[in-house]
Amino acid sequence: MIKQTQLAQAAQSALSAWEGWNGLGVAGRAQLLQHFIAQLDHETAAMAQWQISQALQRLDAPLEMQGPTGESNLLSTSGRGLFIIAGDQQASKIAMVGQLVAALISGNVVLLAPHASQTGFCRDLLRQLVAGSCPAAAAQLLEGADSVLELSQCPSLAGIACVCDDVTARELNRQLCSRDGVLVQLIAETDSHRLPLIGSEQYLYRFITEQVCTTNTTAVGGNATLLELGGLNE
Repeated sequence: MIKQTQLAQAAQSALSAWEGWNGLGVAGRAQLLQHFIAQLDHETAAMAQWQISQALQRLDAPLEMQGPTGESNLLSTSGRGLFIIAGDQQASKIAMVGQLVAALISGNVVLLAPHASQTGFCRDLLRQLVAGSCPAAAAQLLEGADSVLELSQCPSLAGIACVCDDVTARELNRQLCSRDGVLVQLIAETDSHRLPLIGSEQYLYRFITEQVCTTNTTAVGGNATLLELGGLNE
């Protein structure tokens, strides 16, 4: 059983690193995470590299969109905030690494809550992350939870990504929907063997939020034209 005070303290500590980590951008985070990947075995490294490659391809460069009235719209992505990464006894090391790296490369900070059988492995992962120059607060180990269901009331939570069965996923979704405030994202991988969700090209989109910066140049151009016409009349 995990205490709510423990959850609150861990959440506050992780969120203290979010602005700086998110501000590095995809390329900056990828550079730091490459040092971490170099320490992994072949299979887990391949999963981590897949997530980073997808982020560089799909999230890194802002998308320019021309507006209907001539304005410029720049679409970019940002991390959502704090994610809990969890796994039941069926969660493989590859799955845990895939979830962890997906959340981090997308610009989120993480509380890693593995099943007891994976605690030692996840502790080593976080040690390797810090050795690779990632901020220690950006990814922290959360021990003591008997089930991911205990973690649904974590304060300031943006989302939970977990490997679990269908029953647990439905109950967790119900608990998250009952929270007050902003809806918490649930990313549940229920096929612990094939990992179709974690290995999909769309997986990273679940960890980000979109933001648009609009620059309206039409008013400036119109005013300049009016000034020119006024000058001619004189």
